[in-house]
Amino acid sequence: MKVMILHGSRQTGEMIRWRLGDDFERKIKKALDNNNLKFDYPDAPHQTKNGLSWTSGDLSVSLASVAQETDIVVGFSSGASMALALAGAGRVKRAAIIASPPSRPGLEDWGVNAKTISLPILVVVGAKDELIKPNESINTVRAVSSEAQVYQHPKGHCLPVRASDLQAYTRFLSKALEDKSISRTNKIKQIEITTPEIEDEAEALEAIFSEDFLRRSMNIFQVTLTREGKSKSLSLPLFLIAHLPPNYPNEGRPHYTIETRMNGLEFPHAASVALRSAADQAFVCGEPAVYSAVLACNDLLRDQGISEVRESIVEEEGITEQIEQSDDMSQIQAAVTQLELEALWRAARSKLDEEIMHESNSSTNLHKQLKTRGYWKLSVGIVGKPSVGKSTLFNAVTRSTGAKTAAYPFTTIDPNIREALYAMPVECEPIPIEDHLKKQTLAFGRDAHGRRLMPVLLKDVAGLVPGAYRGLGKGNRFLNDLCDTDALLHVVDASGETDENGEQRSADIGSQNLRDEVIWVREELHRWIVGNVAAKFNSVVRLAKHSIELAQERLRSLFGGYHCSPGLIDRALVLAGLDKMAIVSWTAMDLHRLVAFFSRNAFPNSNCPK
Repeated sequence: MKVMILHGSRQTGEMIRWRLGDDFERKIKKALDNNNLKFDYPDAPHQTKNGLSWTSGDLSVSLASVAQETDIVVGFSSGASMALALAGAGRVKRAAIIASPPSRPGLEDWGVNAKTISLPILVVVGAKDELIKPNESINTVRAVSSEAQVYQHPKGHCLPVRASDLQAYTRFLSKALEDKSISRTNKIKQIEITTPEIEDEAEALEAIFSEDFLRRSMNIFQVTLTREGKSKSLSLPLFLIAHLPPNYPNEGRPHYTIETRMNGLEFPHAASVALRSAADQAFVCGEPAVYSAVLACNDLLRDQGISEVRESIVEEEGITEQIEQSDDMSQIQAAVTQLELEALWRAARSKLDEEIMHESNSSTNLHKQLKTRGYWKLSVGIVGKPSVGKSTLFNAVTRSTGAKTAAYPFTTIDPNIREALYAMPVECEPIPIEDHLKKQTLAFGRDAHGRRLMPVLLKDVAGLVPGAYRGLGKGNRFLNDLCDTDALLHVVDASGETDENGEQRSADIGSQNLRDEVIWVREELHRWIVGNVAAKFNSVVRLAKHSIELAQERLRSLFGGYHCSPGLIDRALVLAGLDKMAIVSWTAMDLHRLVAFFSRNAFPNSNCPK
């Protein structure tokens, strides 16, 4: 199944992919229960002085520039207009999310004759959108689709990806893909393998549970669990979802999940783990398992209730006292001082320098390594305290005026993203420069010194203040904007005339030490990662008591949101000298050491004086 994402004007496919982030793809895959979803981010074919565009040239060229068909299309602004045209032309099979579409061009301008679109459509509009008013977008879509749904968010001209926004998108797509009323021309052929045993069990479950049973698809069953006994106080229902493999029940065993709309306080994650465990234990090879799994979960809920189930699973697993998920993360953060962090950073840099020196002195020639072909897009985040000149640098490097600049803190709230060019070091050329100049026409050309120019995505985020990792000054939100960058460019105030909050310092206080400014921003980044990892580290400890391999896989996943490969966390473990076989006995200091080596490797940092 394929999902096509169409960017707006002055963007590229890579830029909208970066803006949406990894959570967008991950949550859609999870909601649709399909890890094989393919996401495509095509570039518009028309080049203008302001960037790429779908609508500034021949519209037929735009339609011809993308794949012939897609299952789901998501379009923003001019890309939304293009998405509507694809849907009208019958090239979208299942559903469309149309965000802030303009009224023109209309379907007739695209050469599409359809008067109506018989396809589930979600119209996304911003309450504060001044560029394209919400009513304009809604009327544009409803002119060709009377049943289009509307989702309004509180922001401006954007396709937002907050948790509530992603929930709205995934809920719409889940329902759209289950809708049986879609016309034959818009249906997708989906092949699912079933067996007589699965069919017999489905009939039995429907007879036993009646309205509490739902067959989501050929191999996915849903049963509503009990709210009797000690669980009668539950405000919303619980659902046991059984995913049956093709060789069930003779060889393959079901995979169970628990679904509910209750929040984490009313229905904690530990209770879900206990219920899934009870369902798994009811499996007997060769026999129908779903009915037994439902009985096991109902017995647990009826006899113990949610609170006791949670307590039993925590007590059984015996989470380590030194690193556990708690309401107060301050103990883990307080395990190291700033001076100890500086020592960890120095040790990490020393180890990395040794490794780089060893690699450069090895018998493998660097030019031979670089002869392998591939595609890599560098992304760099610009960080620093407020009002230090980050947006000014961003505008200068990208040759734009898109980032607002002003002489007061927090001028930037939402990150600015734009493409720039950088000169590749001479030693990274796979063959001598002279041969390139004679034989090749490069896509981005060369600078005055003959160095190859390559594209880089720059991300200018809002300023950080002390305590950002605890959420001060919306720090967690701004730090999260850096997750998908490959390197960080730290802009500092070399004059020392502004304090940590970006405010002008009075003459009698004196200037700020430049070294202190570098250190505290780096500390904020470090403690932010530590806090994120520590909040879920108890799951690693639990798995380590049963399988070191599963625990290591879970540990890698905790660092997976920082735009790095699994090998990078393995490398950090080795350089930090930590024993991955002894995860259950790690201390808070060990966790800080791991993050120090990881962040030094994952986020190479360069300081840029203002």
